[in-house]
Formats: sequence, C-alpha cells, structure tokens
Amino acid sequence: MLYPYYKKKGWSGASTVSLEAPVIRDVVEQLHALYPQLPHGARLYFKEDPLRPNFWDLVFAVKESYRDDSITVDRASKMDRAPDESELASYDHVLGFRAGQFFEMRRPWVREAIPMILRFAGVPEAFHQGWIPVTDKAPAKVGEVLIVKATDLGATTPPVPDGKPFPSAPLLPVASAVGVRVNGRPAEVALQIGWPEMVNTYRVDFRVPEGTSPGTTRVEVTAGGTTGPAVPIPLL
Repeated sequence: MLYPYYKKKGWSGASTVSLEAPVIRDVVEQLHALYPQLPHGARLYFKEDPLRPNFWDLVFAVKESYRDDSITVDRASKMDRAPDESELASYDHVLGFRAGQFFEMRRPWVREAIPMILRFAGVPEAFHQGWIPVTDKAPAKVGEVLIVKATDLGATTPPVPDGKPFPSAPLLPVASAVGVRVNGRPAEVALQIGWPEMVNTYRVDFRVPEGTSPGTTRVEVTAGGTTGPAVPIPLL
C-alpha cells in the first residue's frame, strides 16, 4: 500500500529506506567481505549488535543475505547471560563491532584497544570545518584541515574514568601523541581532544599533506604505538 505513495512522493521520507537501509546494506557488505561463504549450519555470535538490538534486523540480514536459514545468529543483547569460554569456542565465528566495523574475535575474546576512525553506514565520520561531512560530492582538499571522530586513543589530561563521558568544559587533550597518515604520509595534527559528552570518542583535526594525490585516500590513526585500519576519504 505504501509503495505507490512513496514512489510518487520520493523515498527520502521513508526512514526504513533513507536511514535504515544504508546501515543494513553496510552490515551485509562487511560480513560478506569477511566471510564470502558460510557453511551450512554455521554458528555466529555477535558481542555487539549494530542493528537495533531490540529488533531482529541482524538475524534477518544474515540469514537472508546468505540465503541459509540454518545459520545460527546469537547476540549478546538478546541472551540472558554471556557465554562462557567453552560456549564461545563452540561458535564458528565470534564477532565484535566497533567504530562502525566488524572484526573477528579470538581467545581470550577480550576487546583490544585499537585506534580507529568511526564509520557510519560505511562512511567515515570526517568533516570539513563548519561540520560539513566529507563525501564524494564534497571531497577534502589538499592543505585543508579536516575533523575526524575516532575511538580508543587513550587517556586524556586529566584522565576520565573508563565508561564516563568527557566533560563539555574544559576540553581535555589526549595525553599521548596521536599520529595521522594519509596514503602513508604523515599529516600535521592540529587538535586531539576527548569529544565532549561522549564516551571513548575523540576529535582529531589534521591537515591533508601537500602533494597528496587526488582520488580516494587511505587515512589511518596511530595512538599508543598502535595503528588502526585505514578508512577511505575522497580528495579533490
């Protein structure tokens, strides 16, 4: 009944199409990039659920995209208790989800601190000054100072207890040096602070190095001697 209505009016007003669909599509694409095929009867355990934990979106997305109803999809968000060591070992894959990305977890299945630029629906959370998102239609420019949202950059000065948000004032700088590389080239970091009123989320401002070739660049963040995965950012 709604299809003729939105076909005529446009899909921007249908949140399931304009907002939810890109997130679900990104989740499916990430899973298939990690596991192009899953054996019949595969068992998956998700420590975090990126698709509305109180709903069944993730279960349907996995079963439908792999076209296999025999796949078990267990989620921490829908279980009465966390599986123990032996139960986790019985799964074919144990997955975590952080900064908008899935990753395989192995013994001891403890979340490691890996500096990462956050992504939403597959798009890195990068902004021009003035908070205009960096997109293919509004790419970055050489020499421009960009803002990115990152996670797991470590303590601030003064430190904030784990699980607590950073204060809105004063702005707290990251205690150790944060590095940014664009296509492998070091970039000048202009600002590194805890993101006000957010938990384990940071703001990093960096200047795109002169001489960087236009196109899709690979931007990565380093903190505490650990470098996170690169994310694509378009450059004019």
